[in-house]
Amino acid sequence: MKSVFHFLTRMHRFARQNTFYPLMLLTLFAFGLWVSRVKFSDDFRYYFLFWNLFLAWVPYGFAIAALFAEKLLPKPWHWLLIVPLLVGWLLFLPNAPYLVTDMIHFRAVDPVPYWYDIGLFIILAWTGCLLAIVSLNIVQDLAYRHFGTLISWLVSLTSIALCGLGLYLGRVLRWNSWDALYSVDTILLDLVRTFVFSPLSNLYAVGFTLMFTAMVGMFYFTIRSIDSRQQGLSGLEDTLPTRVG
Repeated sequence: MKSVFHFLTRMHRFARQNTFYPLMLLTLFAFGLWVSRVKFSDDFRYYFLFWNLFLAWVPYGFAIAALFAEKLLPKPWHWLLIVPLLVGWLLFLPNAPYLVTDMIHFRAVDPVPYWYDIGLFIILAWTGCLLAIVSLNIVQDLAYRHFGTLISWLVSLTSIALCGLGLYLGRVLRWNSWDALYSVDTILLDLVRTFVFSPLSNLYAVGFTLMFTAMVGMFYFTIRSIDSRQQGLSGLEDTLPTRVG
């Protein structure tokens, strides 16, 4: 019984450290909003958003699995599992902020108030962005532990840029993450034609990619800076002198 309690305590600490509870709460809240919408309107509109939300959880799952592999498998053999997990993470990472682009499906439809559906879309978009941010934070910290600060930030910045590119591939060109497994040559050809040979003729693609790259990057740096500040504040009491009297 004591060992079970110890295991549950460790899992709780692990979940808390990796923001699992807020992410799950946001997911359940979004689902609850949609279920209430269905009951009120007898309309199953927007059900597809929850398939996209499931895909947004996939990169988080890959990142958590890489953490388990790092902790549980012997070195250096753990890299045989970590590397393919991180490849899967990178392929599916754009699915998380992709929920922001789902706002193009918003329509004001009676009898549901427009503000209700706006709230639903905002919650879903924020959940997707937070899933991307948390999973990227996990991967950067993993890279930092093994390769240092410079490489960890290089991994982070490259992943953010590729995420913006993946959003363009998914929303505009309608490629899926799993298409990279068997159509990688066609995808690369699309990218080379658009961004290398004729970027000035494809300003829509360039602008779309740059804007969403910047959006993901700003979200990530903001949340990471807040987290760093909180860690600094938590240790502040150890550095300040104790008040006497």
